[in-house]
Amino acid sequence: PHPDENSVGQLAEINNSYDNSILYTDWLLSRIIASLKQSGRPSAMMYVADHGENLVSRTCPWSKHGQNSIADFKVPLVTWISDSYASLFPMKAAALREHRDAPLSLENIFPSIVDLGDVRHVGRDDRRSIASAQFTNHPRYVDSYGWADFDNARLEGGCAEVVDKRSPLPRSSMPFAAN
Repeated sequence: PHPDENSVGQLAEINNSYDNSILYTDWLLSRIIASLKQSGRPSAMMYVADHGENLVSRTCPWSKHGQNSIADFKVPLVTWISDSYASLFPMKAAALREHRDAPLSLENIFPSIVDLGDVRHVGRDDRRSIASAQFTNHPRYVDSYGWADFDNARLEGGCAEVVDKRSPLPRSSMPFAAN
């Protein structure tokens, strides 16, 4: 039986279930990397979770995602390259090492994947790619009561809600926003 994800009385079971999902993801990524290594070809892999997850706790009654909390917005990103890829693209390998702790957002994923694949296209902007020496930090907006500047936000309450310190931008102001 699955634990009730809203039950503080089942914290151990909830955390174990979550930890098992992370363990499975780690195993799957290790299998993908092993397969890429075995191929012997220059290879790059990027994994990013589509959302974070809230786990009910003694200080926060929320579970699941979509709660505007820090747990919703901080997600794992793993980038792996083969030795032969690093030899073929030493500047990309160096940029990945240099930007390993860079603050990122969804805006960095597509440009980074395109850059890792060495795909050229009209409008390509390497300033968003962590595999580029041209990478630059940029404001990171999250959909939290309007578009909140993640790096200029405060965390409120026991669930650590992300709240812009100023007025958030209206949802309609972002070019990619769905209304």
